Amino acid sequence: MPIEIIAAIAKNNVIGYKNKIPWDIPEDKEHFKKITLGKVVIMGRKTFDSIGILKGRKNIILTRKQPVIIKHKDFFVIGGAEIYKLFLPFANKLYITQIDEEYKGDTFFPKITKEWKITSKKKGKGNYHFLTYEKT
Repeated sequence: MPIEIIAAIAKNNVIGYKNKIPWDIPEDKEHFKKITLGKVVIMGRKTFDSIGILKGRKNIILTRKQPVIIKHKDFFVIGGAEIYKLFLPFANKLYITQIDEEYKGDTFFPKITKEWKITSKKKGKGNYHFLTYEKT
């Protein structure tokens, strides 16, 4: 079962501040939409509270209160920090928008270890890159 993670991460590993994304990058939003549209997305309750239901995708919201059985062959993990940390050891691929600036934040992406190799890198229109990592 392929597990793929998608995230935008600042230079200092920030992914959020006060339950919001601390940047607005339209090209990243389009990239996210292109990759996840028509797919299954998994998010934590805090991420759901922040962004709501994503149209054109099957949304699964994980909470501590209710067990979830995931019956889908492949899906995208879209956050937040606790959910990324939970799924990262089992993921096969990472789609990362690496923002080449630091941001103030209180929510961070887990460390991407050496077992992950960059297989694709594309420069964005701004101070960021679209990276694809695969586990070696």
